Amino acid sequence: MCPKRFLLFGLIASFFSSLAFAADSDLPAYERTTPSSIPNTTQVYLYAPRDIVFDSDGNIFISDASNHRLVKITSDQTITTFGSQGATHGKFNFPHGLFLDSSDKLYVVDTTNKRVEKYSSSLVYEMTFGSAGTGDGQFSSPGDVVVDSAGYVYVTDIVLNRVMKFEPDGDYSAKWGTTGSGNGQFSSPGRMAIDSDDKIYVSDYSNSRVQRFTSSGVHELSIGSYGTGDGELVYSLGVAVDEDDNIYISEGGARVQKFNSSGVYQSKWGTLGNSNGDHESAYSIVLNGGYLYMVDNTINRVTKFTLAGGFVYKWGLMGGENGEFYNPAGACLDGNDTLYVSDGETHRVQKFDGAGNFISTWGSEGSGDGQFSYPQGCFFYDNKIFVTDMSNDRVQVFDTSGNYLSQWGSSGAGNGQFNGPIGIVVSPTGRVYVSDSNNNRVQEFTTAGVYVNKFGESGSGDGQLDTPYNLGMDGYGHIYVADTYNNRIQKFTAGGVYISQWDHSGGMDEPQDVDVYGSYVYVTDTYNHMIKKFTLSGTYLAGWGALGSSTSQFNYPYATAITSSGNIYVVDTFNNRILYYEYPAVSGGDDDEEDEDDEDDNFSKGKLVINSSDGTIDGSSATTTKSPYIRLYLRASGDVAKVEQMKISTKSDLSEASWESYRTTKDYKLPDVLAGYTVYVRFKDTKGNVSDKISRGINYTGDSVPALVIVPELPRIEVEVTEPPVEIFPKGDVQQPKPHIGKPMGNILALSAEKLVGFFTSLGVGISTAALSVSPLLFTGLLSSLSTIPYINPWALPSLISGFFRKKDHPWGVVYDSKNKQPLDPVVLTLTSAAGKVIQTVTDMYGRYQFLVEPGTYTISARKTSYLFPSAKITSQLVEPVYSDILTATEVVVPTSGKLDLNIPMDALASNWNQLEKIRRGIGGTNPVFAFVTTIAYYAGLVWSIVVITKSPTPTNIFISIIFLLLFIYRTLEAYVKSWGVIKNHAGKFVPGCIVRLVNSVAPEFRGQVSVADYKGRYNFLVEKGNYQIRVDSQPALGVIKSFISSTIPIKKAFGRIGRDLKL
Repeated sequence: MCPKRFLLFGLIASFFSSLAFAADSDLPAYERTTPSSIPNTTQVYLYAPRDIVFDSDGNIFISDASNHRLVKITSDQTITTFGSQGATHGKFNFPHGLFLDSSDKLYVVDTTNKRVEKYSSSLVYEMTFGSAGTGDGQFSSPGDVVVDSAGYVYVTDIVLNRVMKFEPDGDYSAKWGTTGSGNGQFSSPGRMAIDSDDKIYVSDYSNSRVQRFTSSGVHELSIGSYGTGDGELVYSLGVAVDEDDNIYISEGGARVQKFNSSGVYQSKWGTLGNSNGDHESAYSIVLNGGYLYMVDNTINRVTKFTLAGGFVYKWGLMGGENGEFYNPAGACLDGNDTLYVSDGETHRVQKFDGAGNFISTWGSEGSGDGQFSYPQGCFFYDNKIFVTDMSNDRVQVFDTSGNYLSQWGSSGAGNGQFNGPIGIVVSPTGRVYVSDSNNNRVQEFTTAGVYVNKFGESGSGDGQLDTPYNLGMDGYGHIYVADTYNNRIQKFTAGGVYISQWDHSGGMDEPQDVDVYGSYVYVTDTYNHMIKKFTLSGTYLAGWGALGSSTSQFNYPYATAITSSGNIYVVDTFNNRILYYEYPAVSGGDDDEEDEDDEDDNFSKGKLVINSSDGTIDGSSATTTKSPYIRLYLRASGDVAKVEQMKISTKSDLSEASWESYRTTKDYKLPDVLAGYTVYVRFKDTKGNVSDKISRGINYTGDSVPALVIVPELPRIEVEVTEPPVEIFPKGDVQQPKPHIGKPMGNILALSAEKLVGFFTSLGVGISTAALSVSPLLFTGLLSSLSTIPYINPWALPSLISGFFRKKDHPWGVVYDSKNKQPLDPVVLTLTSAAGKVIQTVTDMYGRYQFLVEPGTYTISARKTSYLFPSAKITSQLVEPVYSDILTATEVVVPTSGKLDLNIPMDALASNWNQLEKIRRGIGGTNPVFAFVTTIAYYAGLVWSIVVITKSPTPTNIFISIIFLLLFIYRTLEAYVKSWGVIKNHAGKFVPGCIVRLVNSVAPEFRGQVSVADYKGRYNFLVEKGNYQIRVDSQPALGVIKSFISSTIPIKKAFGRIGRDLKL
């Protein structure tokens, strides 16, 4: 997003004086790519690569699976591609494994076409073998291929759990392997390697091991088992063998481990991440020339390492180094056309000059001041950069050097709160508009973050929104909203009144950005991989782009930014690059008054445009304004030196004006007297040359209240510093508070609230204990009194009401503070089996968790700063009035259901600022007094109704008892229903060990929660309110080549859970 969308160059009939500007045409031409030059990087755009091989001439071949092609890189780094999606010879459908035999014949596993193809070294087709099926010589999901010294070909089948052997001519020869975990059995075999003795090594993914066989399929050796220790593997991925028969294995736990020929562990290396030398998914590894080459199908690159893990080189542009991108999400330009890019997965903003050269970066992952969690839109205004911090639900403000200035927003649906903010624009008079995507609305603020207004609601009607992404604004102050899931653009007044909408007759598919420049609207049609150009009324003019990685193609573009001269930056998100397109410059004429005596030939021609705050524009520029506040758009270029300064005045001689820094936009105030004015401008370059004078006229009428008003910032009140600050909720614990101006009264209230909660909780525990001790006497007394009272249920109404509010049973456990009963986050929970298998999870904002594991006995630990587990205060259910089914020991037995969801108390050892802030805001907590009172009242009524019905079974009392019973079932049953989803393959069998990702629909390709399906293929997610999708990524364990993405799953409740059954 960029502030240049207010520019009115395209609105006016050409206006020139002694300075010139670039005119508009339907489509711009490609100019350059950012990053333009990165050390140790070849500009090849890979999309889920799978394998790499080397021929005898030093050429490199890469299977670029999701681009359905092969990439060839010669020894001089010349890059060519071969193939496209299809089923004929020379075309591929998700190619995976590659192998070059001793004659440089290339074998390609064409996975989704269920075949293996053979090509010459010059990529001339020679042979195909294999077909779809389960019989001999047929494939369900072929994964990798190797060829022995005699020319026999070996192919793994990921789904059928076997290895097949073929004759050199492609005829079927033999097979081995069945489903299981014994020697010679497989669970999702993927990558292979072959040594000098024709021994076959098979990566047995879900069994977390590598098995070695003779060429006839006789099992010789197994290496590894599941675990994180030395010699253990977390799902084996790639395998390679060196000249000394040492074995290298890559795994899902971001390690490469080395074993000797007997399978004895030797060493390890590897770091999880996206910087040089890091990796996220080492899908395959290959040894060549004393180096190890790793293919990472998650961050789309191939990296060259020394055998000790030292970084050497890489192909592919995704990364976390300076100038690199990892799913960039937004962009904006300042007054000097300096480019700022919000880089989503690296949680930072990067700054580039006008030529695409990297300048600086700021930000890191977190929730502190200046940190981000998936930054999205950005906007330049008043020498500040406004950035939407999506997962932290806030807007942060920085200066142009990246210094943190301020922030506003919190999680929620109230005024000024956000649920996934994405787009942001600022009007000429300082109104900030933010698209609050998951709340399906746009909110308006002052630049100080003061809430002003909102518009939009969930739906598909006029003015309704479904997950709006980015915003644009024209020179009239109209707001354009990319109504993403409604596949349209909607147009509103500055006050949020609906005006119109449009899509495109060719169809928009989840448009995610809208930018306005002059009289043109540019729409990022993300899932059509296009940029489309419209008029302000929505008439389609032109468009460009298609799926791909050439300079005229895109891979899910997310946003655009437009320069002061109308040229366009495109954020090509999945290609991890920024493309820059320019419109051809044209000459213009003069229609302004000129000062012939002052003309300076050192300047080219250019223009001045005036935009009034109320949008009264006639023809080429604003002719009247109801407000004295106007915005000037300026363009100047020097022939001999760079333009450096400008002078602006309503006096023709500019005698009262001072020189100021040159910029392309200027907010200017006219004199207070209602009159007609002419605005005059001069420019000066770095050598002191002064341009001639240009001008524009405008009539200040002042006959009504302006549509846009500048709101001054409120004065700040500072008081004595007495306590450390509260960090922004809800991300993490504060261990070292920072200095803070102003007394944090909220913290004092939170501390007081904590003491009050603790007092009433203790009181509730005392009352409940006393009630238990005297309950036999009370019950006897009640029975004896039945003969003297009417046989009706006096508790019915208040008890039934209490029943609706009493604490509901849920299919998850909660980790909570033993004193104030508030849920704790984040808490790291670790389960360790008797065999040493480790499973971990982290509680969400509401303290929730759930384990899906094999039944058995486990040791559990809970870890959080300033908290103790197990609790010394809550030692049995007898002293816990709020939570039931509590866990008070470190040993736990998981029942046959495989579900562990006990509630876990922890004792606070010291004040925790994150938890105090949650109490103060009333977020995610449980009121123990309310829970205690409603529970006691409900059960008293339930017991009384049973007693009464035994003495007086009247229709009224029977009806009341039935209501009590139904309410009991309603509030309790959810805890016992199936709370997980199951992943099955095409044959209906469980698929264990696969990677399941939860993606928030605001940003479908950003990483959300990640789960590994258990031994029964089960998974689940505990989520907040929002729209989600389930994604099963391409994994060697699954044989799923194209990522499976579910339809959108709406979660309407704050305490949500997702467990949809999936069939692959």
